[in-house]
Amino acid sequence: MAEVGAAASWHAPSPDPVRARRLASRLGLHPLVGQLLLNRGMGDVSAAREFLAPAHGASAPWRLPGVKAAAWRMLQGVRRREPIVVYGDYDADGQTATAILVRALRRLGAEVRPFIPHRLSQGYGLHEDVLVEMAGRGVRLVVAVDCGLTAMSAIRQASRHGLDVVVVDHHEPGPRLPPAAAVVAAHRMTGLPGGEEMAAAGLAYHTAMALLAFADRPGDPEVDELVQLAAIGTVADVVSLTGENRRLVREGLQRLRARPLPGLQALASVAGISTAEVDAYHIAFILAPRLNAAGRVDDPSVGLALLLARSPEEAAEPAQRLDAANRARQEMERRILEQAVAEAERQVEAGDPPVVVVAGEGWHPGVVGVVASRLVERFARPAVVIALEGEEARGSARSVPDVNLYEAMAACGPLFVKFGGHPMAAGFSMASQDVPALRERLVEAVGARWRGPYASRVDLDAWVSLADVGPELADQLAMLEPHGEGNPRPALGAAALLPLEARPVGQDGRHLRLVVREPETGVEAGVIAFGRAQEWLPVVERAREAGRGIDVAFVPRRGRWGELEMRALAIRESDGAVPRIVWAWAAPVAVGGGRAPAVCGPADVSAVAKAVVGARAAGERRGPVAPPVVEDRRGLADEVPHGAWGEWSPQGTPVASLTGAAGATPVVVAVGDGQAALRLCTAGWRHAPHLAGRVAWAGRPEEIPAPAGLLGDGAAVLITWTPAVLASLPGPVELWVWELPDSPWAWARLVSSGAVRRLVLAYGERQRQRAEERWLAPLPDLETLRHLYRLLTAQASVAGPDLPEDPGQLASSLGVLDPRSRPRLSAALVANAIAVFEELGVVERAAGGRGWRWKGVRAGVKLDLTRSARYNEFIEARRLWQQALEGAFSEAATIWWQDGAATAPGRSA
Repeated sequence: MAEVGAAASWHAPSPDPVRARRLASRLGLHPLVGQLLLNRGMGDVSAAREFLAPAHGASAPWRLPGVKAAAWRMLQGVRRREPIVVYGDYDADGQTATAILVRALRRLGAEVRPFIPHRLSQGYGLHEDVLVEMAGRGVRLVVAVDCGLTAMSAIRQASRHGLDVVVVDHHEPGPRLPPAAAVVAAHRMTGLPGGEEMAAAGLAYHTAMALLAFADRPGDPEVDELVQLAAIGTVADVVSLTGENRRLVREGLQRLRARPLPGLQALASVAGISTAEVDAYHIAFILAPRLNAAGRVDDPSVGLALLLARSPEEAAEPAQRLDAANRARQEMERRILEQAVAEAERQVEAGDPPVVVVAGEGWHPGVVGVVASRLVERFARPAVVIALEGEEARGSARSVPDVNLYEAMAACGPLFVKFGGHPMAAGFSMASQDVPALRERLVEAVGARWRGPYASRVDLDAWVSLADVGPELADQLAMLEPHGEGNPRPALGAAALLPLEARPVGQDGRHLRLVVREPETGVEAGVIAFGRAQEWLPVVERAREAGRGIDVAFVPRRGRWGELEMRALAIRESDGAVPRIVWAWAAPVAVGGGRAPAVCGPADVSAVAKAVVGARAAGERRGPVAPPVVEDRRGLADEVPHGAWGEWSPQGTPVASLTGAAGATPVVVAVGDGQAALRLCTAGWRHAPHLAGRVAWAGRPEEIPAPAGLLGDGAAVLITWTPAVLASLPGPVELWVWELPDSPWAWARLVSSGAVRRLVLAYGERQRQRAEERWLAPLPDLETLRHLYRLLTAQASVAGPDLPEDPGQLASSLGVLDPRSRPRLSAALVANAIAVFEELGVVERAAGGRGWRWKGVRAGVKLDLTRSARYNEFIEARRLWQQALEGAFSEAATIWWQDGAATAPGRSA
């Protein structure tokens, strides 16, 4: 999503929560990730699984028409010891593509040297005089990469001089292919699934793979280095990061993080980033601009020297030169952009054309493409920027997705001396005197195809509540990476947030740090906006002065230290309208006998207590069965909180299914709640990638993935927090009690009923504390109710009988009266105490139904708590939990789990 300012229009697709939840449950993911997959056209489970966990390695190169002929001619050149030249282009894609083929040929012992024309003195493409000169020096084979597809005359002339040319190019072809020895051509001529367009680096990588395969070197270690370069070029050239491109970039990033090429390591170091953390964003905005800077304002051979470097010492000097060239490029760009924006504004004010065409004397031809991109961002329409040098002019054009700029500019063909490109970008040279004619014809050509709207867009994936956003969601959104063209980074929207704090941060104050609060939930969150303080701080300040909130488009990410960050993509003043949010991801999940909340709030405790008490009566024993094998490994979950994936789903062993397929016994993992299930599923994607989506979670029996849903056999590992799910499975399973689940006595009853073949106790002492805090602390006993009665009486005498409706606010007020009890006065505890007192008539609803009114009891009247049904439920629930904790954490825990059903409270032993 383009980062734009406050004036942009914001759009979100209509959500489909039913399909999103169904898809997410099949994949073991957060439901909001399911919606994002639907937004990207991944509604099918198998397609989503392939997108999230692409098959390792690139597709077979033989799908590319012409690749066999190209690889065979190159191998002939190697075996004949022919002098070979790889003729490339000066942008990042061209440099990486050139380096890929040079490295592959050198690996086979070829006599090869690279050549990249100088941008200013020679310009783009194959030049007849250069090819003829090469032929005169004995070169017999030229591999033209990222150029050559329209160089009919130059290739024909080279052939007359005994020079074979192999073309590997992704640009738009002309009416006929060039008369080359072999042509590996643009996306429309590939056999790739979906026909996606590839960058030159991707085509070069496939050609290199074919060459190594022909030479009986398909598993050569050089492959790991070549895929790093393919990833750099693919991201830099802004092709769609789907299908084969996604596989290349994903694998290239993995290799780059693990064992970077010396040149890429040196470039990252001078740029101030770590290769261990590099992603597509770092390539697009930090590494690639430095490679491009060599071609724009320096010598492109410097970038190529860096990419071919074999040692850190060899890479150090070119890395420094590229960094210096990038700083020079940034200064040139700033100066030219100011002038270009002023001219574009005049054109827009004069006639609002569908394309802006600006030109200037003294503008560096190497940066006009970058300036054109900036104009597109600012004016939301195609832009052409031209550098005038006396009678000659050289320009670059950039487009918007709705306009095929190549076609529009081709209609102006007679005006160009040279012209080439693709739908989103083009480059050309022409006579300076023809620039006004180009502007006139291009306005007509673009206008015939498109008339706006000329407005930037903020495209959201979904409107959410801040309560929906947590670390697990951030981890799962990271599985959608790498992001780029065709796979935009996730963009969530939160509306009408109150800005509590806003300040510039960073050495130069370029970044903006915010603290915001969501009024409906009271959730507060920190927001960071990198590089946008100057633009967005006034927006926030205006909203605060006017008493309005702000809307924030953001992506949740893990920070450097693992903390959750909300990275702002756009900020605007809120109009007060809160979009309808259908998700409520953290809402309680309904199960058969009650509610198992993902986030336990005050209103849920009473229902939970009822479910806990009622769980004793659920399920009959299935008759005499063999006892399960029990292993006591308590404490394991504390040591390895991400899960025992090496035992649940070891790689290379038969994959089990929870729906009856052949294989080892399937695994059910019991956890405490829905959030824990999502968290563990997320860890499964990282630690057991070979399962590729066969890890699932379910809160109800009907949510268990069907056999047709996952690889044809169903899930191999099912994570759940409700005993009803285990009871519904067709056969005995292996049960790991990873966290102490709700209603542990109901789970113990299933263990003794024959539903479990092997039982592993893995929970630790942290679970005892969690259970006490979550289930015992909110349930008031006799002493707690007496204490709260005294505090409420004191509160009424000090502040009057009216009490706030919000239990959290009431708990805070009572904590002021007795600071020593403040830590245990939770909102849930106070809410349950009020429920008991209401049944006993000592508190009542205030007039109008808002808030409470304290009545108390007359002097000398004794309050009988046992008259309250709520109180009796809470006491019974406390007794069940206390006995369950004693059994589950005793030395005889294995016996308790096997006999817990027979000796459960309320039944005779």
